[in-house]
Amino acid sequence: MATSATARPPSARWDASLAIVALALGVANIACGVRAPAGVHGSARRIEATAPAYSLISFRVDAYHVRLDLDPQATSFGGEIEVLATIAGGGDTFELHGDQLEIVSGKLDAGEATWRLTPLAPGPPAREAMVRLRLVAEANAAGEPAALPAHLVGQQVVLRLAYRGAYRTDDGLFTRRLGHDAFVFSDLEPRGARRMMPIVDRPDVKVPWTVELDVPPGMPAYGNAPERSRTRLANGRDRVAFDPTAPLPSYLFAVAVGPFVEVPVPNAPRPTRFLLPADHAGKVAAAVTVLPEIIRAAEQFVGMPLPYPKLDFIGVPDFNGSAMENPGLVTFDVSALAPTGDGAMPPREPISQHVGIILAHEVAHLWFGDLATPRDWRDLWFNEGFATYVSYRVLDAVFPAWEIGRDKIAARRAPEAIDQLIGAQPVRPASVATPELLFTPITYLKGGAIIETIAAAAGHEAFMTAMREVLLAHEHRNVHGDDVLLAMARVLPPLFGDEAARVAMVTELFEKSGLTEIAISTRCTAANDNAVIVESTKQVVARFPLCLRIGDASGSSRTCLALTQRVEIPTKGCARYALPAGGEGYLRFTLSPKLRQTTTLALTELTPREQFTVDHAAHN
Repeated sequence: MATSATARPPSARWDASLAIVALALGVANIACGVRAPAGVHGSARRIEATAPAYSLISFRVDAYHVRLDLDPQATSFGGEIEVLATIAGGGDTFELHGDQLEIVSGKLDAGEATWRLTPLAPGPPAREAMVRLRLVAEANAAGEPAALPAHLVGQQVVLRLAYRGAYRTDDGLFTRRLGHDAFVFSDLEPRGARRMMPIVDRPDVKVPWTVELDVPPGMPAYGNAPERSRTRLANGRDRVAFDPTAPLPSYLFAVAVGPFVEVPVPNAPRPTRFLLPADHAGKVAAAVTVLPEIIRAAEQFVGMPLPYPKLDFIGVPDFNGSAMENPGLVTFDVSALAPTGDGAMPPREPISQHVGIILAHEVAHLWFGDLATPRDWRDLWFNEGFATYVSYRVLDAVFPAWEIGRDKIAARRAPEAIDQLIGAQPVRPASVATPELLFTPITYLKGGAIIETIAAAAGHEAFMTAMREVLLAHEHRNVHGDDVLLAMARVLPPLFGDEAARVAMVTELFEKSGLTEIAISTRCTAANDNAVIVESTKQVVARFPLCLRIGDASGSSRTCLALTQRVEIPTKGCARYALPAGGEGYLRFTLSPKLRQTTTLALTELTPREQFTVDHAAHN
C-alpha cells in the first residue's frame, strides 16, 4: 500500500510512493489485544460490565458471504452478511468487530436448529470497536439468553446478520462526487473493514468471500473477483454477483460502484483494465502501454505468474492514500495520472516516475501481502518492505534510464532521520496496539533497505529463490514473520556464520532501531602492508552484513563480511576506492579525506548509483 504524502492524522497511512518522488526533490513528507491463534476468535469467559454479563463463544471463521446495497447518490448503505464459522468453544454470545454499524436483525443457523442473535448494549469504551450478539431461543419471547449446545463444538454454523451504516469520508465505504457523477469506493487497511460490515477484522483471518452488490440499474460495479452475473430485481435494481475470491483478509476486501469508463490494457498476462471517472479516461494511455511491461518484469523477478484471475486499477478522486493493493481491484489516486511537473521524467520515457512507482509497488504487493499475508500487523514490513524492494528492481529492468536507485538512496533520508531519534520504532516492533502507527518511512523505506541489504549479501537471484519458496509454502495463507526471517538467514552464505548466528543477525536488523554508521579508510605503506579499514562508528547490531566494492592494483572486486567493530581487508597496492557495493545497504558511511580524494578521481570506474552514493555520503 502507498498513502498520501500530505500530513494526516495518526490514523492515516503514510505514502511511500509519493514520498519517494518528493524526497528525491528534497521534500520530506512524513505523517505521522492479545493475538488469538490463527482463525480463532474469542474465548469462553464471563465479563461483568455495564452491559449484562455474557460468555463469549469461540469460533473459527471459514468463509464470508456478503451482500451490499449500494447507491452512490445516497448517504447510507445496507448490508447482509453470512459468517460461516466452526465452533471451538461454547458460550452464549458471539463477538465481532463492528464500528458505527446498526444491527437490524440476526440469526444463527446450526443445522435444523436456529437462534435469534440480539445485540448487547455496548460496554465501557475499549480499544477495539466490537459488536456482541447474544443467543436467544426462537421461542423465547422474553429474550432470555441461551447457551450454545455442547454438541455444536467442532460443527459449522452460519451467523446471518442484516445491518445498516453511513458512508464515510475516507475509509470503510466512502463516496466521491465529480460533477453530476457519484461513486462508491472502499478502503479498509488496516481496520476499516469493521466500519463496513460486522466481521472478525484481523489479518490472520484469511478466508474466501462470496460477494453480491445491489446497485442502481445499469450501474457498473466491481469487486476483487470477476463479475459472474447481473440480474434485474423486482425492485428495479441490479444484483451483480462475483466469482468467489481466493482467501483474503478483511483489509484486502474491495468494492466500487459508479459510472466508470473501462480502459482495457492489451497484452497483459491477465485480463487487466483501468477503471476511471470519465474526466480522467484520456490521461491513461501511457500507463496502459507500460503496465504490461511492469507486470512481466515483476513476474520474472518474483519467478511466479500473477496470482489472481484479473487485475483492475481503479482511479479514486482525492484519495486519502495514493494506492491500495486490493487483489483484483487496486485503488489509486486518480490525480497521479496528471503530469507531475517535477522535471524527473527523462526524454522519451512513456510515464513519469511517480506513476511508475505506484504501478510497480502495487503489482509487487500481489505476491507480498496479498498471496502471502502476515499473521499480524507487526510484520507489516513483509508487505511494504518487499513491495519497495521488488518495485525498485522492476523499475530498474523496465526503465534503466531512470536510474531509480538514485531516488531510492535519496529517499532514505526520511527513515534515517527518524531512526536517529530516541525511542524510534524498529521495523518489526515487539507488539502492536495501534497498527495505523506502522505506516511510516521506517516500515516502507527502512524495511525495503534492510531487505536489500540481506539480498545483496546473499545474491539477489538466490535471495528471490528463497523468497519464492516462502510464497509457495504460504500461497493464499498467512505467513509468520519468524519464518521469513529464517528463510532470509538460511540463504546467506556461511561466511556470515552458522545458522544460529545468521538468524540472530537478520532478526536484529528488523527488531532494533537505529542507523548503522561506518568509517572507511585505507592504509598504504612502502612495505606493501596495504588494507581497506572499516570501522563501526555507531554500532546498532552486533553483526552487520556488509558488501564492499574495492578498487586496487588488481582491479575491482566485491567483498562481503559480517562487520562487528573493525575489520581490515588486505589490498594489492593502495586502494583507489572502497564503498558499499552497488550503493546497497541500510547504513551511513564516511570516507577518509584521502580515500574520498582518490575515489573522486576514480568515479568513472563506478556505476552511476555508486557515484551518487559517494556524493550522498559527502552531504550527510
